Amino acid sequence: MATGLGVPIDVVAGGGEDINAPLLAQMCRASPGGKLWAHPGYGATFPSALRAALQRRFGAAGVLDCRCSNGLKLAQYLGPVEGLPAK
Repeated sequence: MATGLGVPIDVVAGGGEDINAPLLAQMCRASPGGKLWAHPGYGATFPSALRAALQRRFGAAGVLDCRCSNGLKLAQYLGPVEGLPAK
């Protein structure tokens, strides 16, 4: 579906868990301009890769899911975010 809409799929993976890199890479390659960044243990280049993926301007709308452990909450949004409700 992303290919038909011309939307790139970027996957930024970090941490100590295994990922299915061949499947994710194929999915990213099938989308126009999609990229796969894999950072074992959240390497030094993880922040710059995540920043690059989040600052790309493609598509009409997008979703960023941010998941936190119980008891934590997202306190601040930074960057070019449009359409957020005023607080």
